[in-house]
Amino acid sequence: MAPEDLTVYLNGERVSSAIMDYDPDPLMIYAIPMQIPGNMVKAGKNTLRFEVSNPSAYRGFLATITYSQAGKEEIR
Repeated sequence: MAPEDLTVYLNGERVSSAIMDYDPDPLMIYAIPMQIPGNMVKAGKNTLRFEVSNPSAYRGFLATITYSQAGKEEIR
């Protein structure tokens, strides 16, 4: 549901970290949008890793991942 600490890695490199915010009653989770810089993405396989810490009674993790692929005309 709401990890307390979150760190995001792409290909072993730290992208971002955050302290998550939520209210337990009623349960309300506040999203923290993160963007991965294009220069961190490599051709071929990329590995996205999330490290979470959550000692609270509300355990779990949910991520929405959206990506777009640029064509050559968009890169120039």
